[in-house]
Amino acid sequence: MMHCYMQLFKGSFYYCDGPDISNVTNKTDCLNKGPPYRWLNHKYNFDNLGQVRFVYTYFALSDQNMFE
Repeated sequence: MMHCYMQLFKGSFYYCDGPDISNVTNKTDCLNKGPPYRWLNHKYNFDNLGQVRFVYTYFALSDQNMFE
């Protein structure tokens, strides 16, 4: 199951970090704006199996707590 999440979401949690990102829609737009702008990945993502296991376990445990 975790491998499916990895295939589905791999690379999709990147974002542009900078002063004004209102017109940024992709990596190229972000990097073309210049040095203060950076294309970053969120700390928790689906790009490696270890983090997928962590995120999957976190959601599984949080769902169980909701029904108690």
